[in-house]
Amino acid sequence: MAYDKLKILDTHSEMFNDSPYLHFDIQVRLLVFRPVVGSYVVGTVNKIESDHIGLLVNGIFNASVISSAGLSSEFEYNVVLNAWVNKNTNQTIDVGTKLRLQISKVFHFLQVVSMECNMRVENTGILSV
Repeated sequence: MAYDKLKILDTHSEMFNDSPYLHFDIQVRLLVFRPVVGSYVVGTVNKIESDHIGLLVNGIFNASVISSAGLSSEFEYNVVLNAWVNKNTNQTIDVGTKLRLQISKVFHFLQVVSMECNMRVENTGILSV
């Protein structure tokens, strides 16, 4: 996701035939995001549908909560509000809401990471709107 303290260790490089590439050894400090099933993430809702909620984790990575598998039965989709509403507390999940989620599945496709998450376990739910 990020890097700093980049240091080029070589002072020169060789060219090989017509190749436009040069090879240099470097030293760098990396910040890596490696989602693991069972861990928790915080996402910001960017899409609401009747069958799922779409989110961005760290403002970069796609995550979704499938309503039939990841949402508590306390939530109902409200067509008028285009939001998920908790029947007991009237809390709403709509675009911009921050949610704490548990990762259920991690997908890797064409160097893109996405996650399927759930809110049916303890320590998950709405953080803020």
